[in-house]
Amino acid sequence: SSAPADLLLRRTITLLQREIRRAAVSAVISSMSKGDHVSTFKKKECYWIQDDDNGTARVYKYAGKKTGFKEHKFVDRLSGSEKWILTTDYVSIRTYIPVAECITRVQKAYMHIECDYGTKYTLNGLMEFT
Repeated sequence: SSAPADLLLRRTITLLQREIRRAAVSAVISSMSKGDHVSTFKKKECYWIQDDDNGTARVYKYAGKKTGFKEHKFVDRLSGSEKWILTTDYVSIRTYIPVAECITRVQKAYMHIECDYGTKYTLNGLMEFT
């Protein structure tokens, strides 16, 4: 076994482990951001809507109700596409909890503290504030 081959093998193992951890963190953040099932909506609030066809869920922002109808308009946060849902449709709609956004804000705050004061903080330091 040569040194370059060992280096390549170690690097490949590290990258695969990182991808596995990233997928696990993404799944946990996704599950933590799903709140209770709801049937009433507030304008400009975000909701998880699960698609019955393939079982995937996406985040939509509530845009309002069609006047005189029981049809609600949602706009996909990523693509901007519209989705109309009748109140009689069997669709799983859950509140959206902005977990990922909160984590990002905390990370940015720590980055600013580290840059401004040259102090390195650990995750344990974050736990003191929660």
